Parts: sequence; C-alpha cells; structure tokens
Amino acid sequence: MLLAAAAVSLAVAQAPALALKPCHVQTVKARCGSYLVAENPAKPAGRKIALRVVVVPAWGKHKAADAITYLAGGPGGAPTDMTQTLLSAWPWLLEDRDLLRP
Repeated sequence: MLLAAAAVSLAVAQAPALALKPCHVQTVKARCGSYLVAENPAKPAGRKIALRVVVVPAWGKHKAADAITYLAGGPGGAPTDMTQTLLSAWPWLLEDRDLLRP
C-alpha cells in the first residue's frame, strides 16, 4: 500500500504542467489548453492524442484547492458543450471551486 502511494506521488510529481490560456466556452470566460496522452496507455510511446481541458475559475474570495469535475458526453458529445447549461442550472458551483471540464 505504501509502495502504491509512493508510485502515485512520483507519477504526479513527474506530470508535465498544463499550459492554460484565456478563452471563451460558449459565453463563459475560461482558461483552455490541451493535455497530450498516449492513445493506448499500454503503449506509452505510441500514437498520442490531445485531450481538451477547460477551467472555469471560481468567483468567490475563498477558493478551495480542489476543483469540481463534471463528466458528460458520449458518442458525438463533448462535456464542454454543457458548460453554459451547467452554470445556468447550478450557478453556486463556482462560488468556491473552479470547474474543470475535460
């Protein structure tokens, strides 16, 4: 168990930083970027794909360190397409946490 925790910590420490730039998703101000990963985790040196990442920042004064992640989508659907709908339905989500949209 301790060995597994050490391996996870090492993997997180070696993960590259994600460069985020200002953007708009639908009508929402956000920061966007891409995270390059192996298409097949069993072949890390193989073909790479870029995963789109969107962070909608919290608006409150006391921001929590962890973000809210809402997963949606499916064949032909992207979770980022639901950003405006999600924030309209639950505006309090951004009070103290960033919204991470993979």
